[in-house]
Parts: sequence; structure tokens; C-alpha cells
Amino acid sequence: MGAAKAILRMTAQELKETGQKLCKSGQFAEAIPLLKSAADALPDDEHLWEELVVAARDSGQDGQAIEFAKLGIRHHPRSYWLWQELGSRLVKVDKLDEAEKALDNARSLNPGSPWLWRYLIRLHQKRENYAKEIEAWEKLRDLGEMDGADLNSLGIAYYNHENFAKAVEFYQQSATKLPDTSAFFNLGLVFNHPEVSQDADAADAYRCALMLNPNYEAAKERIEATKKKLLPLAESARIEAGGLIKPDECFQFYLNPFEVFQVTELHGNENQNKSIEVDADGVARPQLLPRSGSALDIKAIQRAKKRLLQEIELNDGRVPWLENQPIDKSRALALEDEFLGEEKQGFHRAVFNSPRLLRFLTRGDIEHFLYSDEYFPEEILELLDNEPEFRRFISKPFARQYNFLFARAINSHKLAVVEALLDGRRWVEPEDEDICFAGAYKHTKMLIEWVETKVLNAAKTKPDYSEIAEFIEHLAVAETFNLLPTAFFRDDQSRLVEQIRLIAVAAYNKHSDSELSNRILRLCKRFNFKSADLNKQLDEDFKAIEEILTENRKHSFSAWGQQDQAIYVTHTGIKFAGVAISAADDDQIRIIVVEGPAENHFTTNKKVGYLEISGKDLKRDLLRGTEIDLTFEVSESRDLTFHAYVNSSGQEFSQIFNPTYRAVPVKALAKEAELLDGQLEKEKAEAMENENYDVVEKLEKLVAPVQELTGAAMLLSLTPDDETDERYILEDRKRKLAQELSQLTSGKRIERLRNEYRTEKDEVAGIVNESGNDHERRQLHEVVAQEHTFMNSTNSQKIQAAIDQLHRIRGQILRRTPDFLVNWFQFLANMRESLNDQLQAKNLIEAGKRHIAAEDYDKLLEVNERLHSLLPEDEKDSKEMRHFTNIT
Repeated sequence: MGAAKAILRMTAQELKETGQKLCKSGQFAEAIPLLKSAADALPDDEHLWEELVVAARDSGQDGQAIEFAKLGIRHHPRSYWLWQELGSRLVKVDKLDEAEKALDNARSLNPGSPWLWRYLIRLHQKRENYAKEIEAWEKLRDLGEMDGADLNSLGIAYYNHENFAKAVEFYQQSATKLPDTSAFFNLGLVFNHPEVSQDADAADAYRCALMLNPNYEAAKERIEATKKKLLPLAESARIEAGGLIKPDECFQFYLNPFEVFQVTELHGNENQNKSIEVDADGVARPQLLPRSGSALDIKAIQRAKKRLLQEIELNDGRVPWLENQPIDKSRALALEDEFLGEEKQGFHRAVFNSPRLLRFLTRGDIEHFLYSDEYFPEEILELLDNEPEFRRFISKPFARQYNFLFARAINSHKLAVVEALLDGRRWVEPEDEDICFAGAYKHTKMLIEWVETKVLNAAKTKPDYSEIAEFIEHLAVAETFNLLPTAFFRDDQSRLVEQIRLIAVAAYNKHSDSELSNRILRLCKRFNFKSADLNKQLDEDFKAIEEILTENRKHSFSAWGQQDQAIYVTHTGIKFAGVAISAADDDQIRIIVVEGPAENHFTTNKKVGYLEISGKDLKRDLLRGTEIDLTFEVSESRDLTFHAYVNSSGQEFSQIFNPTYRAVPVKALAKEAELLDGQLEKEKAEAMENENYDVVEKLEKLVAPVQELTGAAMLLSLTPDDETDERYILEDRKRKLAQELSQLTSGKRIERLRNEYRTEKDEVAGIVNESGNDHERRQLHEVVAQEHTFMNSTNSQKIQAAIDQLHRIRGQILRRTPDFLVNWFQFLANMRESLNDQLQAKNLIEAGKRHIAAEDYDKLLEVNERLHSLLPEDEKDSKEMRHFTNIT
């Protein structure tokens, strides 16, 4: 009561001053009533309201702080500070929606306030909105307000957002700015993450943490767990690495002047007879030099150079202390300049003082990448963190040596070596990462192209499961692709599995073999990539195809007869859109199976079987559009059996052909000769219209032989039972003439493809220059570099392959371009009524809208692809849809 009377006797100014003194002494509870009374009396004093809010805040009375901030804002609505503190306290009491509005007001008044962004960070952390949290941290960083602890927190945000490259970047910056156990420990955690899987780097990070605090139990536990993986791997990799690099392949990418000149003393005290130390892992230790300090004795360098030249002269260019490998004299002499300049000399010295790094750069030795209790590159790690020029100095030779070793290991299927090389200590600049994997890119491209060939063949020939499985097993395809880092090989990993899935789909859709389709599809299960998203996509696609196959089986029938011979009646068929065939006449449908290049006209290829369906054999008329289901089977002895099931009449026709017996039906031969004659006349007319008189002249020479063939075949058809060899002679002549015609006219397609390539190249080059990354620039360069070979080739498939590669490059870029993905989604959404599964389409369209709002374009791409799969078949191939899908 007395205190209240005292307050009443005080003036507003006295209340304010007394309250301020109490705040300074930490007596917030006593200060609050005084400051509140002063603020009521002096409502225009903005600073007084701020002090009142601070007193309530610092005394832990968040409710009062919120109340005082709101009262102050009524008088000072343009006070960014009051809005900012109101938002902060609302975050504290978990009133997040209200807090966000308050902080948005503060941002509109003063976006340059560092505390505003710190409060927004807390808000987004509570909501676990890592993208917004990162955005706030980046704004704070732009203001130059981040210390080592902040950088560590930004690293945590990126880690939670699963952007591991950025997490590593900011953990490293934090460790450099403020060496602390938490930054190094977090760095170890991100390196240990399955999607990063750089366990050697993780071990180094935990060791750095333990150097700062030897009693850090969490780091001890993590490094012990990491060693359990790294030590056995190191043993396996050492065994596999034996002989991987041949002696004459050493010293290609880097020479160390200290090693080559044998300069191991600073002041010319040559000590050539000192014994070489060997560590516990058997790695030779050179005579160590101080990292910096006194300059080298020029005379000592001159003497070392003289001795080196003598050795080169005496040993035919071979240097004894470099494993007797030949060193070019001019290259050795150029090393003398590497002693000039304190920085460069210091960097060479640092490499020389790190024997494992030196032996990797010069000899391709793998020990640098293997964990050992005896090897911790502490000084090199410190140099990498504190002197960015050192990384730039070693980056190019490191990347080239790495590529040489990594490519050799992949091509040799040395998977332990591959895994060890990917486990860390890859000390290169980001722009040189592609150099590290140049050889691996070629290897994966070769594997993918093999599978793509099988996809093309699957449209005509039933896939061979054992061939595909043996390819994956023999070349360790799954194991290799599973090890590859997703950051660099995601597109290749996706492409490979997509192609295998396409083979599985073709096995069912084209050949009606659901069991084969399932077996091939299960091969995809062998792939388990480091990317959780990619594995999730694989699993979802696998389930989707399983559902499709399950649904299709409802409309199929299969049974087994004697000796495991399959009989199928499937849901698919071939629609004949020609004239109707009456059951009363002698018109025929001929189904002809040939063997040869798919791009050739069927008359140019070798016939291996045929089946005729005559109108007289039908129970009812065969109308245009009638479905005929075809099933083809090839036995181990290459006997060809195929069945034709006519849906309208329920009739089945079948035929068996033995490769040792050559069947040439004369009626079919006569018809094919007539077709060849008609094709020749058509080609002549087109060539004449295009004023291609050279081709017209050459085609004219075929007229007489083709007409003679046609007449002979027609005459032979009058006596179809003729047992002479004439039918076989005419068949061979027909095939030869068809091949000549094909060769004369194939130039038209080649010229069209050449023009298409030129147009596509120009368009893709523009897209790559505008939005492409280094990997895509390299891909485009590879295509253009080979241009002279395929553009001058008469093989249209080579030009088509180049065009397809350009399509893939275009697709890679456009499929991560937001505008393109949004336009594609809107186009698909507008076609909703024609989509096959309306419920699924509705859910996907709603999901797509959410992804657009969240700017999650990776998820939007998945939605687009799934919506596209729901389109009717004729819509998938429409001109409008090809604008979006023919890019791949």
C-alpha cells in the first residue's frame, strides 16, 4: 500500500527514471509498475514503451510483454521495434500465426533489422519450415550479422532440409570462423548420412572435434562406429588396388619439385644417405620439411638439378628415386621454377610433407583415401580451411589423377576401391568435380546405351531375361550404380532403371508375357541408390507397374499344355484398318516375320516365317478395325511358332516354322514383288518432283529387273505347288533389289535427319548457354565433337542417336525449369476429363497445385509424369503433348 502511495506522489518523469534505474540493476519486477504508470502518463514516449516491454520480457513475463507491446503499438503503430518484439514473444508462447503477422509488419517497416530475422528463424524452426528458416538465415547473412554459431545453425537448417552440400559448406565456414566441437561433430554427421556417405571425411571431422575436446563422448562413439565400416573396407580396397595402376602410368599429372630434386634440407646440407622412415601401414615417409620459414638455398637447388640431370643421362631418362620411371628432361627442368614464389613453394612443401597425398598425386596410390589410425591429415585439412588458394593449387592434378584411378576401378569392377574413393578426401574445387568423374560418365553411358538398345529391340523381339540379368550381374551394374554419388549421377541412375522398366512393360504390352515382365521388373529392386527420393520414386513406380500388370491380368487368360508350351489369349491385339474381308471370298491377311535391321523395309530383310488368314477360312466377315491378338514363341532350337486369335469369330490360327526349312509361299512372293514395283514407281515420282535427276537415273536402272521379277513371280503363282528352286531364286532376287532400292532412297531420310540435327543443336546450344550446368555443357560438347563422324555417315541411326542425345540434354534442363514444369502441369490439368483414372487424376492435380504454391518443382515433375501416364494412348503421342515429352 505504501509503495502504491509512493508511486502516486511521483511525477511521470520520476516514475520513468526510477523504473529505468531498477531495470539497470536487474530489478525488473519492481520496475514494471513504475514504467507502466510512466507510459500511461507519457504515451507518446516510444522509448518508454520499449523499456516496459523489455522489463516484462527479461523478467520472464511473456504475457505482460505481449500486452505492453500491443498497448505501445496503439500509440506507435509505425514502431518496427514494438512489432518485432510482439512477434518474438508470440513465438515464445506458440501463437505462431499471430506472431507471423506481427513480424511481417515489422519487416515492412524495417527489413534491415537483424533481430527481425532471428525472430523469424525461431518462428520457422517451430513450424519445422526449413525452407523459410533457410531464407531467413540467408537474409541475416546478407546483413553481415552471422558469427560462427550462426553459420553452424544455418548448416543445421540445410541438413534438416536435406541439402547436404550446403550443410557441409556452412559447417566448414563455422569451423573456420569459430573452431568448435559442435561444427566438426555436425560435419561428421552430414558426411555419415547415407545420401552423402563420405565416411572418411566423417572420421576426419570427428577427429577434429576430439582434438578440441578429447573427452567429447559423442564424437568418440561416432568415430568408433565409423571405423567399423572403414577398416574392413580399407583392407579390401588395398587388395583390389594391387596392380590397378601400372608403373609406367605414374607421374602423369603431378611432379613434386622437392621429391624430384631430392631437396630435403633448407640450407644445402645434402644428406642423401638418410634412411627412409616407413609408417605402420607401410607408407614411406620422406624427410619432412618445415611448412614455411627460411628460403631454400639456391646453391642446393643447383646441385640437386645437376645430380638429377646426371641420373637422367646415365639411366636413359629414368630416375632411381622415382621408381626408375622415365621423366622427360624438359619437364624436370621446368620444375625449377616451382621453387620460385613463397606461396607455390609452400604448397609443394605441404604436399611433400603429406606422404599419402604425395603418393596419390604422383602414383595413384589409394592409401590417401583409406582410414588408418596412423594417418590423420591434420595440417592439410587446416591448410584447406584457411588458405583457399591451396585447394585451387592441387585441384586440377588431383581431379585428373582421381578420374584416372576411379575410371580404372569402375571399368575393372573393383568395387571396394570405388567405394573407398567415394568415401571422402576428394580435395578439388566444385568446378573440377566433373573432371573427377569424366571416365565414370563414359562407363555409365555405355551401360545405359546397352539397355536402351534392348528397349528398342523389345518392341520387336521378346526380351531375354537371362541376357539382361547376366548383363547386370557380370558387369556389377547394380552394385556400381548404387555406389555412385547421386549429386553427379542422378540422371544416369534414373535413366538406367527407367530403361529396365520399359523392357518389363514391353514384355507384357508387346509380348503378353506377364511373368517375364515381373521377373525383369524385379531386377529394378537390385538398385538401391544413395538418394532417398530416387529410391522412393523407384518403389512407387514399381508398385504402379505392378498394379497395371495386375489389372491387365484380369483381362487375360493363360494356360499350359503339354511339354510346357504356353498358350495365350491376351488383352492386346493388332487392329487392321484396311478393307473388310468377307468370309465368302479369297482375300487374305498375311502376317510376315522377318529378320534384319528395323529401319529397312520388310522386303529387304530375311523372311523367317509367315501366317495367312484367308477369307474362306473365316466363320464370319472380318470387318475393318477388328482386333487380332498375336502371340510369338521361339524355342531353344529356334523353331518359330505364332498364333493369331480373331476376336470377332473366336477362331485361332497358328503356324510353326523350322529355321532349317526355308518357306517361300509363291502367292506372297508375287504380292511382295508387286509392292516392290509400286514402291519403285513412287520413289521415281518423288525424285522427279524434287528434280533429283541423279537418283531418277539410278532408279530407272532398277525398273527392268523389278518388272522382270514381278512377271516371273506372277507366273510362278499360277503353279503354287511347283517344287523347283525357282521360288528361292526369285526370293533372293527380290530381297537384293529391295536392298538396292533402300540404299538409293535412304539419303532422303538421312538429309531430313541432318537438318533436324542442325536445328536441334542450335536450339539446345541456346538452352545450355542460358540455363545449363557444367555437366550438360560437357554433354553438348561431346555430341558436337563427334559431329563429323555421324553427319558424314550413311547410317541414319547414328544421326538419330545424336538427336536423341540433344533431346535428353534439352529435357534435363527444361525438367528443372519452373515455367516449363508449370505450363506442362496446366496443360495436363486442362485435359483432366480425358484422363483414364479420374480419382487419381483429381488427387494428382491437387498435389500439383500445392507443389506450385510451395515452389517444390521436383515434386511437381513427379506429378506431371504420373498425370502423363494417365493420358489415353492417342493423346500421349499428340502434337501438343510432344512439345512436352519429346524433349527426353
